[in-house]
Amino acid sequence: MKKVYVPSPTCERFMQSNAQMRAIMGPFGSGKSTMCVVELVRRAMEQEPGPDGVRRTRWVVVRNTYQQLRDTSIKTFEQWVPHTAGEWRQMDKKFTLRAQGAPYNGRPTRVEAEFLFRALDTPDDIRNLLSLEITGAWLNEFREIPIEVPINLLGRLRYPSIGAEGVGPTWTGLILDSNPPSEDSAYYKLFEEDADLESLGIEGEESDFTFEVFKQPSGLSQDAENLDHLPGGRQYYLRMVEMARRTGKDESWINVHVHGRYGFVVDGRAVYANQFKESTHVWKERLKYDPQRPLVIGADFGLTPAAVIAQMMPNGRFLILDEIVTEDMAADEFARLLKSKVMYDYDNAQCRVYGDPAGMQRSQVDKRSVFDVFRSHGFVVVPGHQSPQIRVDSVRAALSRLIDGHPALVISPGCNMLINGFLGGYRYRRMKVSGERYAEKPEKNKFSHVHDALQYVVSYFYAPVLKGDAPMDAPEIEYEDSAKGYVGISDDDALDLTVPF
Repeated sequence: MKKVYVPSPTCERFMQSNAQMRAIMGPFGSGKSTMCVVELVRRAMEQEPGPDGVRRTRWVVVRNTYQQLRDTSIKTFEQWVPHTAGEWRQMDKKFTLRAQGAPYNGRPTRVEAEFLFRALDTPDDIRNLLSLEITGAWLNEFREIPIEVPINLLGRLRYPSIGAEGVGPTWTGLILDSNPPSEDSAYYKLFEEDADLESLGIEGEESDFTFEVFKQPSGLSQDAENLDHLPGGRQYYLRMVEMARRTGKDESWINVHVHGRYGFVVDGRAVYANQFKESTHVWKERLKYDPQRPLVIGADFGLTPAAVIAQMMPNGRFLILDEIVTEDMAADEFARLLKSKVMYDYDNAQCRVYGDPAGMQRSQVDKRSVFDVFRSHGFVVVPGHQSPQIRVDSVRAALSRLIDGHPALVISPGCNMLINGFLGGYRYRRMKVSGERYAEKPEKNKFSHVHDALQYVVSYFYAPVLKGDAPMDAPEIEYEDSAKGYVGISDDDALDLTVPF
């Protein structure tokens, strides 16, 4: 039985490209995986034959886990390349396609294309994958695959070789398909941000590396693709939207899986799933700082310190203006970074820091605490609530409260890490047991630090609400002695603002 593949417009443009790295993103059911299978086979058929008339290639199909590989990637491959077309070796997860090739310079040719199916369940799996010599690779659902995998696979594209097979690869490269990744992912940075070649020390040098991203239209747009192959056509996506909303999925989930847009997909249960709504709590434009009010800052310390810069307004509204998220930064450097941020972005405003109570512990090296370090830079620092439950409940109270018809807590749209944490990055981890069970405490991950910082400052003002009282008002900070309060910073003491915020 002969199958004929007719690509959608986006898939056709993808297949016409010879870029060494190509990625396609789109909604559920848009035909991405099928196209990738056909594309690998097509490239194998087009490989220049060696002196013996054989068109040799080797491809690796990568999925995050073996179960996903078995249940999805291999199944899709088998729909278009049956086992009867070659030899399947179950032990090695390897299929060798053998077929008659097109004549080359008047001579008959044969096709021998190896397809290796590999999962990334263990570090050994990754090491074995990155030891292969291949013609190309298909990364199926790439958003679940660490970015290091495609980066390292680019260095393994060296089969066939002129020395051993008598001919090099006609085309070599990586193809990737997935629903869109989150905006805080390394893939988003790869796809949407220009590389800083100067910082890499290669400014002015030419590279022949080519890379293209192809984005399919929304499943609900007039240009939706692959509808003829979906049950119900357009209704396939309408049903998805209705079910998503009935089961409490947020708009980000719909954006990713129905509209094919960047978003944030929850794995686990979001800590504020029942209180946070992006369209309600994220302001449409950057929130404006009120110079007549002091800043209130939440700070989480440790090796990955983070800060949330906010203002408590007279009517009880809590405005989150900014965030600072760092990695591997010492307390003194973090204090200077925060100091420069306040000085240059907020007109050297008066402020108070509400920090992790663990910051009061003295170092065994110099006998100073983190609080001491911050105070040495002129900050007023007070410890936040120790109880994690009070802190979380305080944020929930602020999210649920309305003041003059508007949400009490609103966030400036530039606070990407904080927002993505609200959308589900800050979460209760799903436990590996039957049924839907989750850990009792939020997971410690890259979103938890900035959310801890938020809780320290919000709980100071909103913990009274949990007892039925009104929120606390922002403190009046009018100090003459800079040792007691943060009243000014000299240019000499601030960080060089080439540091990216």
